[in-house]
Amino acid sequence: MGLRDIYLKKSYDSDIDDLLNDFYVPTLSNSIKYQRLAGFFSSSSLAVAARGISNFIKNDGHMELVCSARLNKDDLESIKSAYKNPEEVIEDLTLLELEKLENGIIKDHVAALGWMIANEKLKIKIAISIDKNGFPIDESLGIFHLKVGIMVDAENNMLSFSGSINETQHGWKHNIEETKVFKNWIKEEKDYFDDDLKTFYRYWEGKSKKVKVYDIPEAVKKELIKIAPNDIAELNLDKAIKPKKPVKKLWKHQETAITKWIDNEMKGILAMATGTGKTYTALGCIEEVFNQNPKVLCIISCPKAHLVNQWADDLTDFGFDYDTVIASGSINRHWKDDLNELISNFKNGIINHGIIITTFDTLSSKKFCSIIDRTKGNFLTVVDEVHGIGTKKYREGLRDQYNYRLGLSATPTRYFDDEGTDIILEYFDGTVFEFSIKDALNTINPDTGEFFLTPYKYKPCFVDLNSEELLEYDKLTAMIARQYYNVKNKDAGDEKLQNLCFKRQNILNNASNKYKMLKKVLRSYKNLDHCLIYCSPEQMNVVRNILKEENIKPYTKFTMKEGTKKEKKFGGISEREYILKEFEKDTYKVLVAMRCLDEGVDIPTAKIAIIMSSSSNPREYIQRRGRVLRRAKNKDIAIIHYFVISNLYEKKLSNSEKKIRKKELKRYREFASTAINRAECLSKLQTID
Repeated sequence: MGLRDIYLKKSYDSDIDDLLNDFYVPTLSNSIKYQRLAGFFSSSSLAVAARGISNFIKNDGHMELVCSARLNKDDLESIKSAYKNPEEVIEDLTLLELEKLENGIIKDHVAALGWMIANEKLKIKIAISIDKNGFPIDESLGIFHLKVGIMVDAENNMLSFSGSINETQHGWKHNIEETKVFKNWIKEEKDYFDDDLKTFYRYWEGKSKKVKVYDIPEAVKKELIKIAPNDIAELNLDKAIKPKKPVKKLWKHQETAITKWIDNEMKGILAMATGTGKTYTALGCIEEVFNQNPKVLCIISCPKAHLVNQWADDLTDFGFDYDTVIASGSINRHWKDDLNELISNFKNGIINHGIIITTFDTLSSKKFCSIIDRTKGNFLTVVDEVHGIGTKKYREGLRDQYNYRLGLSATPTRYFDDEGTDIILEYFDGTVFEFSIKDALNTINPDTGEFFLTPYKYKPCFVDLNSEELLEYDKLTAMIARQYYNVKNKDAGDEKLQNLCFKRQNILNNASNKYKMLKKVLRSYKNLDHCLIYCSPEQMNVVRNILKEENIKPYTKFTMKEGTKKEKKFGGISEREYILKEFEKDTYKVLVAMRCLDEGVDIPTAKIAIIMSSSSNPREYIQRRGRVLRRAKNKDIAIIHYFVISNLYEKKLSNSEKKIRKKELKRYREFASTAINRAECLSKLQTID
């Protein structure tokens, strides 16, 4: 069977035709040569056309590709300043992309590319647009964007196709495209085919005045060949990318939350405890907005880049199949172009629904806001950890044109920031649903027959300040009292007051007797595993030394310094992801952590928390408690050790100290009230109350 035996239309419109299965797969399956000019090329295009590429390789097919390199301003500056030549920049970009491979199906097809290169069945060239002086130009000013393909069968029948489609999975499956097809065996179409063939060779042979073509760098060839199999039969090329089966079953409390949010004109905050499904509840809200509105864009924002990746994964798991852009420079260096393309497609009616996932930094940036401000239409903004959006900087991202608004947080109130809290509550029209830790600990999950969160024991660890610490504490307390009087009456010195309070809190956090108590806690376990130790920066090294002395290993630290960039030495994931995976597998018994584990990091296998120090912010201890309450296999109970300074309660207290004591006791009671050993804890409280 050859190309003549396939039913081929003169043009295909993806709005009514299945470009992938009606055209691309059958023509590729019956070809022995494929020549392609593509604005962008991705191995995912081969994976999504699995049957086509598998048959093409079985046909002893040969492929020639010319595709664009996406250079940003830093890349261009390196070239113009002679720090790097274009080949080096291309090499760096391509090797970085190869390092990011995670999908097993796509890996197989990348390995197939390597096999084809090793067996001289594939040649790749990279095209870069240049200015009149021969220098590469910024992609915002113009890129190599021709999209022409040539197919040749065993009987030398040829066809060309041209249009706006890129050689990517998304291009073939989702983009709304029109593709023209010209066959060399049809007299009326031959001239058009010949023009396409000449176009291909003009670029392949480097004869264009505005585009310079480079052979793929040797280092990239070697990397591709290195991952190639000895025998192509070792790869499972017939397995295509299939969408994950949608997981849309929601629990009763999630359905209630969605209903209350809809009833509030699709505005409001959902205050849901960690581990109770707030992300899927939000996805249910998004789905309702998309179902009820023919044309709307959704913008999901969160505090940090690692949460952007989590949201992207959750969208896929939930079954969403909408155009999605990740607008975060640390994850997607081309986010501005991708965002502009999505907005353009939205404006022009090519798509009616789209999703943008970004960070608070980007959401509130002038560039992002200006793009959104120029766009007319319906918007849904979903803000994860919504309490964090209340700073003066991030409030810029709360645009008036976002007519549907959803905030998510276990603790929506901002600590020591009534103004920020009021702005958040006013913008989102208040909290419309709450599902607390107490609710989750007392509500049965119908899927498992267990409570939504793991029951826990609370074990307060009472520690005394030594004489020097008490003296310094009293000294700072007197200074705070004087400063508090000044602030209260003169509306000045607020920053100084906060600094004094911070110093006094540090005395409590870093009390030297806490180390003796830590040793006592550690020795109470025969086999310590899946343990989190929260400490201050000053305590970090001492705690690690204690773990070493107690022969508790292996352990590792988890701070803000661990990398978020994917690296080969960690198996293609970031150092942070690697540490968390090893902790889940129990390779690391203990994580010695600072504040970076408080928010948004999922570690359900953690079952012991030792909280040596914390701020006075109630959100912090709520987040830390939530870290160990998530459900996991073989985890029936969690244990929380909380270090409490006790000898402050033995002395006569000033008014400010009484306030601190009141907050500490409130925290104690809150931890105790939902613990399974609450009676024991509350009886201990009577000895210091």
